[in-house]
Amino acid sequence: MADGEAMPGLRRITTVLLSVVGLLATTGCLATDALTPRPDGGGEVTTALPGTEPDPGTASDKPAVPATGSYFGMWINPVGDQTKAAVQAKWAEREAAMGRTADIAHSFYPFSTSFPSWRETWHLQHGRTPMISWNGTYSSDVNRGDHDDLIRTRAQGVKALGAPVFLRYFWEPEGSKKVAMAESPAAYIEQFRRVHRIFAQEGVTNAAWVWCPTSWGFKAGTAQPYYPGDDVVDWICADGYNFGPTKPSNTWSEWTTIYDAFYAFGQAHGKPLMAGEYGSVERYPGEKAAWFRSARNQIKAMPGIKAVVYFDCLRYEDSVWHDWRPDTSPDSWTAFTELAQDPYFNP
Repeated sequence: MADGEAMPGLRRITTVLLSVVGLLATTGCLATDALTPRPDGGGEVTTALPGTEPDPGTASDKPAVPATGSYFGMWINPVGDQTKAAVQAKWAEREAAMGRTADIAHSFYPFSTSFPSWRETWHLQHGRTPMISWNGTYSSDVNRGDHDDLIRTRAQGVKALGAPVFLRYFWEPEGSKKVAMAESPAAYIEQFRRVHRIFAQEGVTNAAWVWCPTSWGFKAGTAQPYYPGDDVVDWICADGYNFGPTKPSNTWSEWTTIYDAFYAFGQAHGKPLMAGEYGSVERYPGEKAAWFRSARNQIKAMPGIKAVVYFDCLRYEDSVWHDWRPDTSPDSWTAFTELAQDPYFNP
């Protein structure tokens, strides 16, 4: 028996604390990896819900997969003021400076926080497809049916949007900050499939299901066992960053190094691929700009990647500040804008 099952009271206290931290993640970037970033286990797993499997809907209800090129998306988080007005103003500022509208607008929600919110409605009104990153919780609780009513309510909310959305459920299950909640690959797979089935029972046909471990998990072989199955995953995703001097090794990692193992796995499953979170910090002058320019070409050399979503945020994590914002230097912003304006990223 896992420690969490031996001490259910302690585990529920932990769940509450994670939810509070996750709430900060929807308005800031000071939360931990648990809620904002980080042999193949894709076989059939049966969940214990009553009734037959509902019709999951047609692919046409979901976001379309670009025939060529890649969607361009962002998570944008203003420093300091976290009000609705400030968030909207930051989006307007970024898009005006880039000279384009983002295809995908990313938002984070703790497991117990209600969504959709004003964010999804506002993004849709401004021509962006929302991506909802919904944090999971302890697998044994979900698999026991403790949260079925909450999941059903979220499903009804997504359906009521009446527009295509990406749903990135329980991302980075193998990451160090979330593996305890996942409990095991088998338990996580059961959780993912149970949530998917409840959404199908509620007739949700407009959500594309995005499964998203870390890119480093694919390289280490720890991500693959968590794959829920081709029948419940629409997009295969990975989160990957060039940490540079923010890690003790000071390793400078190019896009291909970060994403090659993920790409091989995704190609084998024949799914559209997504970089759900990506970014680079600064190191030596000009390096971040060069990183964006090389990434632009390296993404094109991986045509199976159909969406890239930048993590535009100043984040404190593991006692270190990570400045992922694309405008940390003028030349970095210029290179990022070149990527954003490239016709390949305007499918």
